[in-house]
Amino acid sequence: MSLTSFIRVSDVRARLRKEFPVVPFRPKTEPPMQAPPLSRNYSLVGNAFDYLLRFHVKRLNPGAHESEWIAETVASHSQYFDGNRDWIFTGGKIRLDPQGERDQRRARLVVKEARRHHAAFLRNGSGAENLLRSALLLAQLDPLLRASGINFSWRRADLADVRDLRRLLSVVEPRHFRTKRVCVLNPRFGEASELVGGADADLLLDGSLIEIKTTKLFEVKREWFDQLLGYYLLSRLDGIEGVDQRHRVTRLGIYFSRHGYLWTFKVQEVVDERRLPAMARWFVKRASREFS
Repeated sequence: MSLTSFIRVSDVRARLRKEFPVVPFRPKTEPPMQAPPLSRNYSLVGNAFDYLLRFHVKRLNPGAHESEWIAETVASHSQYFDGNRDWIFTGGKIRLDPQGERDQRRARLVVKEARRHHAAFLRNGSGAENLLRSALLLAQLDPLLRASGINFSWRRADLADVRDLRRLLSVVEPRHFRTKRVCVLNPRFGEASELVGGADADLLLDGSLIEIKTTKLFEVKREWFDQLLGYYLLSRLDGIEGVDQRHRVTRLGIYFSRHGYLWTFKVQEVVDERRLPAMARWFVKRASREFS
């Protein structure tokens, strides 16, 4: 379980909606969809674009704090490749079956190659096309961390998926993602992240904590709003790794990648500071019980 699954627990969902009843999503007009889907692999493309946008944000903000990629974490631990396969006993040792070992070896190669393309891109902007394919391979590893033990098999980078990612990148406005002081990729919340079995957001841009949503819909699902609130609570509990503990998140938001639209709102619009300590205590107690 993780934050996203925790906020779906019935009493957690009910408490969040009682404390924060209003979703302040009030755009004057609905922007046109600038990058409609070019493939049906919606989830894979969405995960891959998360990587790609962070790569581009790093190039815009060379001093950005960057944690280990999720795909790197997965590739370095054999437990994520057990799936439905059996562990076997040979030579006095218990190990993954050969298919699991092959998958992990390939995962390490995928990460190594992606790091090489990533470095070239940051250095001089070259290799952007290679990054598209690398992102699609990296994105296949992320679900193994979210739900380890699932059956896993590699799929090639589909041409339609590559075109889809290229289109999504073409509508990114750099001005939305340049920062003045603070930029964190995949922000994590110290020990508070482990309180909910693992939590990492997509971007911290100065005082704005941003989630990336690659969807045709221009709306804020209540679940997404709860996710942002969950991240905010975690940031108040133990700060954000790579940032001074005194740094405060002042805005929350969503980047609608198919619309090229960044929506943010002030935290003070929805969070009552007088009620926050009691809510934080309840959140910690409830999460401790859920994850004990």
